[in-house]
Amino acid sequence: MIWRFGTDGSYTAGEKGIPTIGFGPGNEYLAHQPNEHISIKDIHKAVNGYISLTKNLLET
Repeated sequence: MIWRFGTDGSYTAGEKGIPTIGFGPGNEYLAHQPNEHISIKDIHKAVNGYISLTKNLLET
C-alpha cells in the first residue's frame, strides 16, 4: 500500500533502506489535516493490531 502523506518511513525505508512497517488508525485522507480525527472504534482496532504485530514480530 502506498500512503499519500508523509511519515518518518520515507527516511528509514527510502533513504536508509531499512524495512519499514506503516500502521495506524484513522482515514489516510484525513492524516495531517486540520480536521483530522479518529473514532474510538478505530483506536481499539489499532491497539489489537499493534498487539498482533508485536507478537508476530517477536516470534520470528
